[in-house]
Parts: sequence; structure tokens; C-alpha cells
Amino acid sequence: MFYERSVSGGMAAELVLEQPVVEYLVTDYSDQLREALGIGNLSVWETENTLPFGLVVAEGTDDKPDAICVVVYDDRGELRGLITNDGPKAVEWGHETFEAFRDDATLVGGE
Repeated sequence: MFYERSVSGGMAAELVLEQPVVEYLVTDYSDQLREALGIGNLSVWETENTLPFGLVVAEGTDDKPDAICVVVYDDRGELRGLITNDGPKAVEWGHETFEAFRDDATLVGGE
């Protein structure tokens, strides 16, 4: 999805991913990853840490406010729940949390 949307120019994304995920993308999707990074709509950061949950911070539009989505997994990596919120404090927390994860990661490609 990120590849298709970033290549079409319709979506910009910054991703903070764990090392095994980055290795998987580099190994199995290197051409698509290189192309998506080259267009400039995608940045990928690699962290050595285990991320405690998935986090999406979505910028809103004129019709929709900014929002966050927290993705919760079990010990086997299976999806167990999603929590979404577009309240100002939740969005602020989402931005701060993402930035903390990103600040502790290494840029793999993009800007």
C-alpha cells in the first residue's frame, strides 16, 4: 500500500520499522523500496528496539481532522485491536510518541 500510494504521488509517509521488517523489505522488495524512496514521498527509519505497538499519525484534510490509530498485537504478532482518536490531546501524544521513536532510529532512506 505504501509503495502504490507513494509512487502515485498521493501520499507521503514516514515509517519507523524494526530491523527485521527493514531487512525483509530490502531483501524481498528492494526495487519497489528504492523506487518509492527515490520519489521523495517516503522516508524509512530503522530502530533496533522492539516497538510496543503500531502507531499511525494521519494528517487531516479540510473535511477530516488529524487523527491517530494505535495498533495492538499479541505475543505472536497477531492483530488484537485498533484504537483511533482525533482529539487534540491524542493527536499531540501521537506526534510526540512518533517523534520519540523516530529520534531513536536510523534513517534508511528518504528525507
